[in-house]
Amino acid sequence: RIQEYLKQLSTYFPNREIALVIDTGSQMYRYVYQNGHDITDTLKINLRRHLYKGDVILTTIDKFMYRYFGFGDKQKSFIFPLRIHRESKNNKTLICFDEPHTYDDISFTNFQSLVQSLYEAGRSLILMTATLPKEHYQ
Repeated sequence: RIQEYLKQLSTYFPNREIALVIDTGSQMYRYVYQNGHDITDTLKINLRRHLYKGDVILTTIDKFMYRYFGFGDKQKSFIFPLRIHRESKNNKTLICFDEPHTYDDISFTNFQSLVQSLYEAGRSLILMTATLPKEHYQ
């Protein structure tokens, strides 16, 4: 659904590339849309080396923490926090955390602290789920 929204959104900003990053552990992709089209396949870049350069990032707490604290390639590991905190007012990344209600006690406590600190730093956040248990409905 997010892909379709971003494809449509790209029609309102002619010639601007709009990127979606999916990094959930089982998936790690970067999709790019321009003028209502998916132009990912036409780009001459390694789409798995995105380091969260995107307009929308769909992730989980595990992967976000993994990237944030610099695990991975030594020469690139500290770029991610820099990108998250150096966003301009005209180019804000929307960070989407998927299925946060499934985290266990310690993970959820860490997640709450992470969300609070990102919010206080002015980052745009969405918490989403497709599997919310009925006992959490209001």
